[in-house]
Amino acid sequence: MVLECKTPAGYYDGKPTSEEMSLGYTIEVKSLVRDFGSHRAVDQLSFGVKPGEVFALLGPNGAGKTTTIKMILGMLRPTEGEILVGDKPVAFGQVD
Repeated sequence: MVLECKTPAGYYDGKPTSEEMSLGYTIEVKSLVRDFGSHRAVDQLSFGVKPGEVFALLGPNGAGKTTTIKMILGMLRPTEGEILVGDKPVAFGQVD
């Protein structure tokens, strides 16, 4: 079964174009760590999301899902690690 979604430009079949695939990852997280004092909320998290992929962060309360999203959005600086969005490093603390 192929999920089709209506977009302003028409129907999207969920398959990335060859141009999108050549771009690599849309979001890439490498060895991400976030500490709050002595508590480690995110511990060496790494993943990549390619264009057209559907991705979810699943886990129990306190697993670090919201902390991870805040770091990807640039709202929270990681203790260690790297985050790339569109092959560019995330800028922290620069909210427009």
